[in-house]
Amino acid sequence: MSMSRMSSAQRSSRARCSGSSCPRTASSTGLTRDGVWLIEKGKIAYPVRNFRFNQSIIQMLAEGNVEMIGNPERVGDGNASLLPALKIKAFNFTSASDAV
Repeated sequence: MSMSRMSSAQRSSRARCSGSSCPRTASSTGLTRDGVWLIEKGKIAYPVRNFRFNQSIIQMLAEGNVEMIGNPERVGDGNASLLPALKIKAFNFTSASDAV
């Protein structure tokens, strides 16, 4: 996914999902990990804090919410998955975190 096409966004390398918070809405809760960066004019501007999130995957992938899809990359160790990076219009970050 080309950051050069992004005017302003936040980028997270990884997230640690703590688990399902609501099976009915397919919601998960977790923390971003290994840094979150602010993207301005297509370039990494500076780091921002990690965040806690509570997000429904159904709402995250809803029509009109996925703005860009990157090339699939191997994610994880052991039971790794092949997943693309996504640029999401609306994502529910609930609070800032001191997590590293």
